[in-house]
Amino acid sequence: MICISVPFIIEMETILSVWLKTVPPYSVTFCRILLVVNCITTINFCLNIGIHATGNIKLLSFISGSLSLMVPVIAYLAFKIGANPEWGYIIALFLAFITIFTSLQILKKQIKGFSYSVFIKKVLFPCICTASASYLIGLVFFLSLDPGLLRFTSICISCIVMIVLISLLWADTADRQYLHDIIRKYYHAILSH
Repeated sequence: MICISVPFIIEMETILSVWLKTVPPYSVTFCRILLVVNCITTINFCLNIGIHATGNIKLLSFISGSLSLMVPVIAYLAFKIGANPEWGYIIALFLAFITIFTSLQILKKQIKGFSYSVFIKKVLFPCICTASASYLIGLVFFLSLDPGLLRFTSICISCIVMIVLISLLWADTADRQYLHDIIRKYYHAILSH
């Protein structure tokens, strides 16, 4: 998800201006926040798989459903007191983070061997490092090149390269071999054409 999201987050204004011609106010911000929410939801999805594997999903369904239903209610209250339109999406982002933490709590309760520190070390920290490095490298291209296809392509390629390099850094031996095999397969496919 990061591989797709980072270039679009960086180039959202350009993409929307090509696609829509006249970009509505706030749409760039809305789309960027939604892409971040989707990345967070992807991490939460992994936790939910573990909870679903236990067969005990009532608590998860109740809490995640309640948090999802709170977004329009809290956004409505925020708008009533004069909040900017972005706050509707910022509230969704905040509640997505809360959903991750509640899913972690539920998973810890249902699977006794589950460790917060291992999850943070093996999942969250590598995801944050990958996203940050990809964003920073993409930002260098964004600031260095003129808007256009070359800049967007450069950002996409740099993000993919960063994600592969960081994945190789964080991966264990089996995962590293799997990534190596995929890279070799595509490399040979490109050379054979």
